Amino acid sequence: MGSKLGYAYDFQLAMVGADEINSKYKSKPRDDGLKTFLFEFRTNFILKKRPENLEEEDEAAEVIIDSERFDGFITPSGDELRDCVRLSFMARYRLKEYWMTEDEIKFLLNKTLDFTRNIASDPQYVSLNPIPVVVCLEVKTVQQEGEPFNDALDRAIRAEHLVPLYNWSVATTVECSSMPKERRLFLIFLKRVRVENVEEGMALMPVCPICSRSGAIGSQISTLPRCGHAFHSHCIARWIEENDVPIKVSVNRNAPVPKSGYHPSKFIYDPEIGKEDLLEKGAAISCAVESLATKGSDYSLQSRATFFFGPSGKTMTLHEDNPNATHITHIATF
Repeated sequence: MGSKLGYAYDFQLAMVGADEINSKYKSKPRDDGLKTFLFEFRTNFILKKRPENLEEEDEAAEVIIDSERFDGFITPSGDELRDCVRLSFMARYRLKEYWMTEDEIKFLLNKTLDFTRNIASDPQYVSLNPIPVVVCLEVKTVQQEGEPFNDALDRAIRAEHLVPLYNWSVATTVECSSMPKERRLFLIFLKRVRVENVEEGMALMPVCPICSRSGAIGSQISTLPRCGHAFHSHCIARWIEENDVPIKVSVNRNAPVPKSGYHPSKFIYDPEIGKEDLLEKGAAISCAVESLATKGSDYSLQSRATFFFGPSGKTMTLHEDNPNATHITHIATF
């Protein structure tokens, strides 16, 4: 698989012992005896170097640069479409982070379910419950002709450059975080755009204010909804978490309830939190930003400004201000 230029995906399926899977869902057997399909996705992020000549084409070096694993489960309903939707709920969030297309995701999940159903129907496994299956997935970044190795490495998809997996509470992870649910939801639903060409990356984000790197091809970029500034998605996610940025959720109780049953929510900065409280929490200081930024008549940022991280003394300077920004507060304004 691999429809995006410079990226490819391979997978293998295997049944393993339940003790080989790290999953919180193993401890939830059904009382009615229905079988449970237990899955663990084991992802290796690989950089495939281009051979120096045609004779070495079959010997192109593949280097594992990162890895991660996450799990999921379903109780098969007998309806193939419904089962695929259920597994998609457990896995699609992360698979999209790998820049897989919808068709590729559906193909992978359908093959995984077909494989597991075949095991479930095998007489020798009639008493096996749950049925543990491992999906060994390879996410490959392929060095292109004429592309310097460092450029390929820079755009390589890897766990380190994705929003932390533990933000998605459905998955069982080794890492854990006790962040408030409001912050977790904000990071889950924060829109992420994968850069497909250099011009798009420069237009979205010339330089990430946190890591000072550009929006290279393959980068995920997020724009904060209120202030309009753009960052690498993984940079802003980890920054918000590490600095304990306060987030308030405002729920529109009068909005029609969608089929999912969830009310639409809007994430905003709580203006009632004072400067001293922000210092204690290590969040961005709106009043400090106000004193450093030049405020236009439309409250847009007109000049470069330094944003304080908090009591640690770290600072972050915006290399460019978004002319469309309408609030002088920055990080903590959602």
